[in-house]
Amino acid sequence: YFNPKDATLALVRACAVLKEAVLPTGYSMGWLPGDAAAHAIVSLSGGAAKSLDSSLTMTQVYHLIGTGPLLQDVLDGLESRCYRFECVSQDSWRKHLQAVAPHDAILAPAVPLLERISFPPEGVVAVAPPCTGTLWALGNPPKAAWNIGRENLECYIDRWLQDKFVPCPSKIILHPSWSCSSSAQNFEDRRDEPSRIW
Repeated sequence: YFNPKDATLALVRACAVLKEAVLPTGYSMGWLPGDAAAHAIVSLSGGAAKSLDSSLTMTQVYHLIGTGPLLQDVLDGLESRCYRFECVSQDSWRKHLQAVAPHDAILAPAVPLLERISFPPEGVVAVAPPCTGTLWALGNPPKAAWNIGRENLECYIDRWLQDKFVPCPSKIILHPSWSCSSSAQNFEDRRDEPSRIW
């Protein structure tokens, strides 16, 4: 269901453990729904087999990369479960990560990857969409098939909480004016915002 040593998931855990994030940002997680990945692999492997039968040339390389969700959307999903994240600079976030990560079995091996993450400004897409060749080979599927929607994200968050991948939000002291649902709508509000390739 998830690989806890994946850099993007380590990023989610780091933000939850540190209770802070580099915000606002256009950082994209680059996740791909399992159904879309499975369909793409089956479709592309069938084409590769035909290519091998017809000639001895090297088969094409295909990249399966999702275009979302944004880190902000993931954090909004966690905030709807009473998590809170202080907005900090990239330098401050890295400094705090270096202090905490060595004591965290999941974060420690991911520190070199996490330290190299650049957080682009809000509205900038950090992960390029799947390459044109891949989309063409798949018959140009609708972009919605490659997106992690709110339903998927809620499922992931449920699993992270169940498995204690992220610390329990009950350990976080809430300010009386904070509402657990205050940012839940933000995810839907930003879905159609225009973006630039970074």
